[in-house]
Parts: sequence; C-alpha cells; structure tokens
Amino acid sequence: MARIKEEIINIDGQDILITTPTKEDAKEVLEFRKCAYEESDFLLRYPDELNITEEQQGNFLDKMIESQLNVFICLKVGNKIIANSNVNGNDKRKCRHIGSIGISIRKDYWGKGLGTKLFEKILEWADEMNISRLTLEVDATNERGIALYKKFGFEIEGTHKMTTRLSDGTFRDSYSMARIAE
Repeated sequence: MARIKEEIINIDGQDILITTPTKEDAKEVLEFRKCAYEESDFLLRYPDELNITEEQQGNFLDKMIESQLNVFICLKVGNKIIANSNVNGNDKRKCRHIGSIGISIRKDYWGKGLGTKLFEKILEWADEMNISRLTLEVDATNERGIALYKKFGFEIEGTHKMTTRLSDGTFRDSYSMARIAE
C-alpha cells in the first residue's frame, strides 16, 4: 500500500501534519486544488477546469492508497490542506524505475520550507520503491521551483516551447527535469 509514515513538523510555530490523504479528505483535497489553481499560473489548469466530484476525488485517493506504483501525500494544518505532492509510477516492466512527480503549495506558505519537506518525504518513498529516475515538468519562469528541484539533484534535460498559454494570451516555455538516483 502506498502510504507514508505520518509525521508532525513545526514551521513558524505551526504544527503541520505530513500524511497520506484518504477518501474522507476528498472535500479538503478538492478545496486545496481549486485554491492552488487560482493562486498560481505555474499549474496547468484554471480553477473552472477542475471538473471532478467529491466522490470521484475520494475514489482517486483510494486508488492511490491501494497502488504500489503511486503515492499522494499532503501537508495539513488542522483539517486544511496547504500542500500536496505525488509520484505516478509506471506499470510497464521496462519503465518501472521511472516516476513522474508533481507538487503544489498554497501561496501563503511559499518560501517556508514546505517544498523541501514534501520532497524529502516523496524522495524517501521513491527510493524505497526503487524508482531511480524521477521526472517533472516545470514552468521555465518558476525560479523557486527550479531551485528546489536542483537542490534535490534534478537537472534540466530539455526545453518545451510554448507549453502553456496564459489568460492574457502570452505563452510560456517549460523545462523537463529529472533526478537519477545512484
């Protein structure tokens, strides 16, 4: 089962729970996702594109827990989710060593070390699962994100031109990044 060991960390005097969300957290996960899409142009959706019900979100969370190839974790203050991260593994034998990673943090919590805590947990899980190649795609203007990924050994492997189109009509490039575990 894809669960992480729960842990409480303290940042700026706030106790924050690192946990694996369950079906019972579906409403809070949806609220977090909608908020994250509203707050950041670095994510690939607008809030109105989140077309999923609470039941569907709950079923997704159950599947993540049952999976041996995927993991989904979140950071919570009380019942409020303030960040999440996931790894999606690959079920093909030739590619089982590869996982793709995603991360999202509420804007109020940017710059407080939550990305570092999430990555420590996610990479610990990936290493335990023998996922030796982790990949991600990041907006080329997301300097904080790129710095975080490089801190954990990710390297830029390529540039994708015009991958996102913002509401003002401008385009942004993105980078493919990967971490190869030794």
